[in-house]
Amino acid sequence: MTVTPSTGRKAGTGRYIVFALVGGAMLIDTFRLVLTTMLRAGVLPTIGLAKEWMYYNVTFLSANYVDVGFVRRGLGGTIARLLSSDPYMGAFLFHLLSLAALIAAFLILGWRMLAAISTQNRLFMLVFCMASPQLFLGWGNDIARTDMAVIGCILFAVIALVGDRPGVAALLLFVGSLMHETAIIFGLPLLFAVAMVRSEYGLRGLRGLLPYAIGLIVGVVATALLQGALTPDTDVFIRRMIDHTPRPTTQWLTDLRDCAIYMMVGGLRGLRTAMCYNLYYQAYPLMIAFTLFVTIANGVILGVERRWVLFVLAIVGPTLFMDLVANDLGRWVKFGCAGTWVLSAVLHERGAVSLHGRRLVTSVVLLGMLFVMGGARVHTVNGASEAMAMALGYPAAPEVADWMTHCDPAWRSFVAGRAGNTATTGSR
Repeated sequence: MTVTPSTGRKAGTGRYIVFALVGGAMLIDTFRLVLTTMLRAGVLPTIGLAKEWMYYNVTFLSANYVDVGFVRRGLGGTIARLLSSDPYMGAFLFHLLSLAALIAAFLILGWRMLAAISTQNRLFMLVFCMASPQLFLGWGNDIARTDMAVIGCILFAVIALVGDRPGVAALLLFVGSLMHETAIIFGLPLLFAVAMVRSEYGLRGLRGLLPYAIGLIVGVVATALLQGALTPDTDVFIRRMIDHTPRPTTQWLTDLRDCAIYMMVGGLRGLRTAMCYNLYYQAYPLMIAFTLFVTIANGVILGVERRWVLFVLAIVGPTLFMDLVANDLGRWVKFGCAGTWVLSAVLHERGAVSLHGRRLVTSVVLLGMLFVMGGARVHTVNGASEAMAMALGYPAAPEVADWMTHCDPAWRSFVAGRAGNTATTGSR
């Protein structure tokens, strides 16, 4: 049967419409909390309605190259600072820009990697992006510092790698590492997994990536040493962050601000405190169990569980590592879920994964089950993990002041004592 030009154009238009609708749904998924608050108030342009929701992020982003110096994790704050001198507006615009880039990365990968697969598989992969509680629905519960921007860098790095540009891929991970080290922890294993798949099919893979990966590691280490030399003294660092963070109006916001500053400035002391939280939070082992369940379930849903070596290398390993050395389990589950989708898309393109018949039904049922369990939180994996922890008699996740004081009784004096009186009152 001959396909007329008009039919081809309609099909192409329909594909554009589908991808546009998916992108719009992901945008709404993520900002539904802000949008709902604004709509209820009847004041759409008022960013201030979401101030408490964004306060920790605003403090985190106050560490930037303009006001503080060439500090670790400072690129995200620098972008926010350049977008607006108002801390809240800058943070909001940074998250909006990060979200737009992340959505674009998912859609570009989807357009490129899923073009040749069956329509039902393509639609399922796109529906997964919208409906997964560990992707955009999860970011709707917690925008999570610079995570969306970092994952965007990782996805664009994969796009560059499958486009046979390993140097560009390494550069994008380096840019992501200037916002957070998770760009390397999650991004480099994922690039190696993608390269391994490409090598299996006779494409430029591991050999092409390896020299650039070595260069990336050398560059990251050199940058860390340079930042260590150029970062201001701890006292100055803390004062500058406080000076460029809005004045807290409640004790809870003060605790959030001081915790964010402590974790940014504290170095190994902050790392020890973060790991101490994992022991202090009694339900943490349960949350690890839920992390494994959700991560493996996503692997089964997306058809990558049979490639278990790649799955463990690129997804399970980095997720559990971050669970061990840091807090915020919900954040690492989202990194893992995004990586699982990417790995599945690459395998789909090569014909190594195909979801159909009972296999597709299983995936749909599992996705529905995860959806019902609720979106990823900050300190918990989903709503079901919180409910089970309560049913088992575990106390709720401790408040910032409680666990920080338990893990480092001198944490307040570390911030306040070094910054002077401004540490308890703010400066603007």
